[in-house]
Amino acid sequence: MPKDAFQSGPAPLPATPLIDLAIQLSERQPESSFQLARLAYVEARRRGDEAAQWAALAQQIPLAGFLGMNTWLAESAPEAVRLGRIYAPPRQLRRIHGILGIAYLCLGQLTQSAGQHEQACALAQQLDAAELAFALYNSSVGFNEFHRPERVLELGRDILALDLSGLPPSVQNKVCSYGHLTCAAGSAHLAEHALLSGHHPEVNSHARLGLVALSRLLQLPPITDNAAFQQRMLHVHVRLLEFMEPVEVQPVGGQAGRAGQDQGQADPLRQALERWRMWTDDHELRINPRTEHRWLCALGREAGLRGNPAGVHSYFQQALTLTQSIPFEDTAWLRLHSQYGHAARQVGDLATALAQLEAYNRLLFARLQHEARRTLEEMTARFQVAQAQQTSKVARRRADTLSELVQQREDALQSEQLHTLERLATVAEYRDQDSRAHMHWVGDAAACIARELGQPPEFVQTLQVAARLHDIGKIALPDAILQKVEHLTPTEFEIIKTHTFVGAEILEGPQHPFLPLAAAAARTHHERWDGGGYPLGLRGQAIPLVGRIVSVVDVYDALRAARPYKEAWTEADALNYLRQGAGTQFDPQVIYAFLTAHAAGRLPARKSVGGSVRRSA
Repeated sequence: MPKDAFQSGPAPLPATPLIDLAIQLSERQPESSFQLARLAYVEARRRGDEAAQWAALAQQIPLAGFLGMNTWLAESAPEAVRLGRIYAPPRQLRRIHGILGIAYLCLGQLTQSAGQHEQACALAQQLDAAELAFALYNSSVGFNEFHRPERVLELGRDILALDLSGLPPSVQNKVCSYGHLTCAAGSAHLAEHALLSGHHPEVNSHARLGLVALSRLLQLPPITDNAAFQQRMLHVHVRLLEFMEPVEVQPVGGQAGRAGQDQGQADPLRQALERWRMWTDDHELRINPRTEHRWLCALGREAGLRGNPAGVHSYFQQALTLTQSIPFEDTAWLRLHSQYGHAARQVGDLATALAQLEAYNRLLFARLQHEARRTLEEMTARFQVAQAQQTSKVARRRADTLSELVQQREDALQSEQLHTLERLATVAEYRDQDSRAHMHWVGDAAACIARELGQPPEFVQTLQVAARLHDIGKIALPDAILQKVEHLTPTEFEIIKTHTFVGAEILEGPQHPFLPLAAAAARTHHERWDGGGYPLGLRGQAIPLVGRIVSVVDVYDALRAARPYKEAWTEADALNYLRQGAGTQFDPQVIYAFLTAHAAGRLPARKSVGGSVRRSA
C-alpha cells in the first residue's frame, strides 16, 4: 500500500449502541462482547454500511484471537483486510495482520500465515522502528513453529539493528528487549536441533550465546505489560540452562577470593531466576508442583554452573523431597538424577555425582524393563483379540438378527413417545384455538434456531416436539385469569407465574427421554439472560439452552400476534425489540441465530393471529 494512502487518515467509524455495549463487556464478558459485535456486523451488512461493518469487525477480531476462534478469523480474513485498508489506522491494521497470521499458524496454514506477517511488516516499515520491531518479533514466534531457528536468530539481529533515534527511552528499551529475547530463543532452538542431530559441541556453544543475549536483556528495565513475553523469557532461560554442559569454574584468588567476589557482585542470571520466580508467584503459576519442581532443578543447575556446592545440594534436595510428594513420573525422576549428577560433578562432589548416576541407571533400567513387559503384554493382547474376533464372527451373525428385532422395537417405542407428546400438547391446546398455532410455530421455530446453532439432529428433532409443551402448565390456571382482557393484578400475575412449575411437574418423569427436555422448556422459558426472570432467577449459561431458545421464539410470536388487549406488532418493531434485549433479556448468540435465520427466510411461516397469550407472562 503506498504511503499517501495514510495521509488523509481513515474515515471516522460510526458509534452504535451494540458496539458501545460490546466495548463495555469486552474485558468482563468477552464471549458476550463478541456476539454483540457480531450482531452489529450483521445489522450493518444488512444496511450496506461498510464503515459500521468495520467498526464491528475491529471489535470482533481481537476478541476472536483471545478466545482462540482461529477458524472464524481465517474465514473473516479477506473481508477484514479489505475493510481495514479503507477504515483502519495503519497501526491497527498492522495488529490485525499479526492476529490473522497467528490464527493461520494455529490452523497449520503456513503460507497464509507468512503472508499476513509479511503484510504486517510492510505496514510497520511505513510507520516507525518500534512498530517494525513488534511486527518482526511476532514473525519470529511463527518461525519457531516453522522449525526455522536460524531465521529466528536473524530476525532478532534485525530488530537490534533498527535505528531507534527519536523514540522515547521506554520504547527503545522495549524494542531492545524484544530483540535480545528473539536472539536467545533462536539460540535455544539451535541448541535443541544440535542436540537432536548429535552435534554435542554445538549445543553448548549455542546455549552460551543465548545466555549472553539473556544477560543483556536483564540489564534493561523489565517489561511488565506483556505476560506472554514474560512467559517466553522464562521458558527460554530454563531451556538454555538445561542445554548447558558443566564447565570447570576457575577460582579467583582461591576459595576466599571467589567467595568475596560472589558477595560483592551478584550473578545477573541468578537474579533473573529469582525475579521470574516472584513473577510466577504473582501469576499463581506455582500452584502446580511440577512447575515448582522444574524451578528447583533450574536453580540447582544454575548453582552448579556457578560453582556453588551449597546451592546445588540445597535446591536438588528440595526437588527430591517435592518429587516424592507428587504422582510418579519416571521422566521427571530421570531428569532430576541427570541434572543433579551433572551439577554435583561441576562443583567437584564426585561421590554425589556417582550416586546420582547409579540412581539414573537403575531407574532407566527399570523403565526399559517396564517398556519390554508392556510390549510383550500388548503383543499377547493383540493375539488374544485376534483370536476373540475370529471366535465372535459366528456370534455376531446371530446377534445381528436380534439387533434388528431390538431396533424395530426401539423405533416403535420412539413413535409411541412422540405420539404421547403430541397428545399432551392437545391437552393444553383445547382451551384456546390460537394456542395450537402458537405452540406448533414455537416448536418449529425452536428447531430451526437449534439447527442454526449447530446442534445435533437428534436434539433438533426432540426440541421440535418438546418446545410445543412450554405452556402446558396453563391448563391449571383459572379461566378468569387466563382469558382476562384487563391488566392482571399482582396477585393474578403471581398465579400466572405458577404455570412454569406446574408444566415442569406434569412433564417430569422417567417414562421416556423426551419429557425431560420438555420439562426444562416449561420451567425456564421465562428466565432472563441477566437473571431478572422467573421462576428461579437463573442467569446466563445457567439457563438451559432449550429455555433460552424457546424464550426468544415465544416472545417474538407473542409480539407479532394480535391479542384482546393489544394490536399485533410490526415485524420491524418485533425484531428491534429482540435486538435491544440481546445481552439483557435474551442470549446474544440465540438472538444472532434467530436474526440470521429470519434474514435468510428459514423460519417457518406464522399463522398465529389472536388468542390469550399475555406478553407480561
